[in-house]
Amino acid sequence: VSPGGAVLHEHLVAALHDEPRRAEPAPVPAASGAGNEADATPSMSAKHDTTVPPVDDPVRGAQRLRMHSTNRPLAGTAAVVGAGGLGLAAIKNRLAAGFDVTGYDLADEVGGNWYIDGPTSRVYQSTHTISTKPFTQYPDFPMPDEWPDYPHNSQMGEYLRRYADHFDLRRRIEMRTQVTRVEPVDAADPRTAWDVTAVGPTGTRALRVDTVVIANGHNWRPKVPDIPGEFDGEVMHSA
Repeated sequence: VSPGGAVLHEHLVAALHDEPRRAEPAPVPAASGAGNEADATPSMSAKHDTTVPPVDDPVRGAQRLRMHSTNRPLAGTAAVVGAGGLGLAAIKNRLAAGFDVTGYDLADEVGGNWYIDGPTSRVYQSTHTISTKPFTQYPDFPMPDEWPDYPHNSQMGEYLRRYADHFDLRRRIEMRTQVTRVEPVDAADPRTAWDVTAVGPTGTRALRVDTVVIANGHNWRPKVPDIPGEFDGEVMHSA
């Protein structure tokens, strides 16, 4: 899943609440006394500050998360399974909304499918994105202007690592950890909490949270149909 999934996530949140979504964030003003355009165009690492705005800040529509089906308060606990493009955005936005977030990822580095050395990555050395920068980047963390329109997979991995560092997300993520079970505490209660069981370097740990986001990707485990009959040829899967 590309970071562009985060943009889709914002659209879905706005649609669920029938709220208008700002098409573009407000431009970053030039620093006082800036002498030229270069001074008014900060680098990717400095283009947005790391302070978390109030939840009711109208500029950050994606951070105004509400549990639409249960009217659950904004503050609570959340687990996010996966630290790829969508998982990182989910962690960041739930932190901004006041949740105490714990993230999990099976790899030893963030990036999901774009971490080419990860155990679930299906990226190969020549892979580039199939969407352009404007439709791939996070709206609050643009890619460098000098990068190509279709970034290489190594740039995508670097971009996601920078995103995690910029918003200080790593301290919230338990790496080399596999979530083995997620189950509701009371399946009959629409406001139920969830029990999350994870196995990592320190052993098995259970955590009870208010909400769970599953962002573990969809391309890493082949789903082969069971077709009646016999076939003697080689069977392959694109993933």
